[in-house]
Amino acid sequence: MRVEHRPGRGGDEAAAGRRQDRPARTAIRRATAATPAWKPAYGHRNMQSGPTVPQQQGTKGMAGPEGDLDPNRDRPPLPKARFRHHLFRLVLVTTLPLAILALVLVIWNARERREDVLRGLDATNSALQMAVDRELRVTAATPEILGTSQLVDAALGPEPAAASAIAALHRQALAIIARRPAALFNISLSTAEAPRQLLNTLVPPGTPLPALGPLRYPAGRSGSQPGTREIWTEMVATRQLRISDLLWGPVAKGWLIGLSLPVLRGDRVIGVLTANILPASIGTILRELQPGSDQVIAVVDRTGIILARSRDEHVFVSAPASPQVRAFQEGTAGSGRVEAISRDGVPVYGTLRRLASVPWSVVYTAPRSEVDAPLYQTLWIAGTIALSAILAAIGGALWFGGRMGREIESLGADAQAIALTISPPPRRPADAVREVAQVRDALHRSAQALQARTAAQKAAEEHRLILMREIDHRAKNALAVVLSVVRLAPRGSSPAHFAATIEGRISAMARAHSLLAATAWRGGMLETLAKDELAPHAGQARISGPAVQLAAEAVQPLAMVLHELTANATQHGALSAPSGQVDLDWDMLAQNGLSLRWRETGGPPLLGPPPPPGFGTRLMRQIMQRQLKGEIGTEWAPAGLKVTMTVPRQMLAAVAQSPPGPDAAAPPAPQSIPAGNFTLPPRVLVVEDEALLALEMESMLLRLGYQVLGPALDLQEALALAKASPPPDAAVLDVNLGRGEWIFPVIDLLETRGVPYVLATGYG
Repeated sequence: MRVEHRPGRGGDEAAAGRRQDRPARTAIRRATAATPAWKPAYGHRNMQSGPTVPQQQGTKGMAGPEGDLDPNRDRPPLPKARFRHHLFRLVLVTTLPLAILALVLVIWNARERREDVLRGLDATNSALQMAVDRELRVTAATPEILGTSQLVDAALGPEPAAASAIAALHRQALAIIARRPAALFNISLSTAEAPRQLLNTLVPPGTPLPALGPLRYPAGRSGSQPGTREIWTEMVATRQLRISDLLWGPVAKGWLIGLSLPVLRGDRVIGVLTANILPASIGTILRELQPGSDQVIAVVDRTGIILARSRDEHVFVSAPASPQVRAFQEGTAGSGRVEAISRDGVPVYGTLRRLASVPWSVVYTAPRSEVDAPLYQTLWIAGTIALSAILAAIGGALWFGGRMGREIESLGADAQAIALTISPPPRRPADAVREVAQVRDALHRSAQALQARTAAQKAAEEHRLILMREIDHRAKNALAVVLSVVRLAPRGSSPAHFAATIEGRISAMARAHSLLAATAWRGGMLETLAKDELAPHAGQARISGPAVQLAAEAVQPLAMVLHELTANATQHGALSAPSGQVDLDWDMLAQNGLSLRWRETGGPPLLGPPPPPGFGTRLMRQIMQRQLKGEIGTEWAPAGLKVTMTVPRQMLAAVAQSPPGPDAAAPPAPQSIPAGNFTLPPRVLVVEDEALLALEMESMLLRLGYQVLGPALDLQEALALAKASPPPDAAVLDVNLGRGEWIFPVIDLLETRGVPYVLATGYG
């Protein structure tokens, strides 16, 4: 604020011109009243005539003899935000998005981990389904084998030969049961025309057997309840094995599962052999395959009744399953997942898989608390850390901003007092900030006041810029840490397999990236992409097709698909055999873009049914169908795997209808360095703290025929190997071994022993 001395302006006019600040105006009036000699400073008096020249009337914002013409003069201005409030907003705007981003990434990672657990439940359920199916098939073979015996014909024949045949057949059936007592409960033989039992291994031969009356089903059963004659008529008509649902055995006095098979002689059904099993036999299989005590496995029949359970079997067998499971049984899906409340009253995640031999389902459940525990734990930890970081940043900003703000405000008050009163401000306590103290001292020196204040403002601005750069630096560090955590998250496979798979995929993407970089991201040639991927198998791969320029967004996805096919062929397909061959060709379609065909021949034969789709297959389908908007189909032919793919036209940049001519210049093949040009020592010490890089270096040296010492992963191990006798002939060393360890002690030891070394480091 500046006070001007102008002829013709009175002291009251100068005070009114500065009405923006009422305390300033009050200070001026008090100073004028206390010191009359200051009057000429605010209203210039004519030195000759003496009277003060009055101010002109009617000027807005100024006071005259008629009073104040501005009705808003005494209205207080709106309050301004304090320094600590601005600093608080800056810290909040900087840290809050980072905390939200970190929380989102943590939630995503935790959900992926939960999905991995659910996929593990699916895989375990698949094994359970196959085990139960296998047990039913083995049990079904019992009546099939027994039905070929001539004793069955005699037992169904006339007396008295039937009685002796029944006794002999009874002994034969007991011998079969004795071989598999845990699976088979009893065997019975019944007539075909009128359901009547002739033999039951539960009673001695010749004992009168009750007639096959109405069947007793568990309470709560849904759907129809077929009777004995209806079932018999169906079996005689279809002449196929029939596996019943859970039934009450009148002779066994317990719940049974019957496997009934019509006995055929030519085209005629002469009888029915039934092998009964107890629910406990299936429960034994479930308990043998149960991964943990918290998980529960159950088998439900076609009507939704629990017929076997891995835990508390005596309580829940014959009870209805949960509504979600019964709804699944009423549908036609082969597998599914449900969230339900178990019969124990526990919230669970469940996977369901239908059997192949009978329309039963295997239900595998795990408590939601167990599956969701990593998610909740991760959310709690991440939320606590994020909230603590935000609160710490806010507290620091408020404390530092309040302290700085108070001292800066005091400087402003001093400057305002100097401008209004032209007198030194009152003395204040010593300042904690050196720059503020210097400014305050400078305010007491008239000529140096503005220079000192300008210097302090410049220093404060530089300090603010340094603070902003530091905040930016820390924000980037936080992002890097979050990304590292995501990259190092487990994926449910062994570390070696995970590392090899990820390395191959990243290498494929790197090759595609190099191809894009060579064309300034304008796309890439399909032939070049295919040759780069199949270069290690050049003698076993044939590539043909017209020249096709892929769009930039299609290069990396298609490179990943070709890499998955090549990796599968190398591990399991044609490229795993010396005589194997891979043919990759493509041509243009009239409307649908590009058609590619991958054919393998000469590889290992496919034994049994095709394997279920793995992660690589799902990845290829995801890329082709979702990312490239194309199609992919696989065929497990006897000669080898066949894959057909279509890429839409919008994924192509340029197309030529004929393949390149013979005069087209081929890219030069990489030339290997002759082995005789240099020699390397036979024993090489390798020191590298990154395990993957160490393994890669070890494999490379072993392929070259050298003996590897190590690899050493830390300084102590490296020193021990360097001190070994005899000393190594050479060494490949990493500089930074992590955890504050550096390689220099090993270098000093190697130099004293005269061992040459090479530093391999990422600092370049």
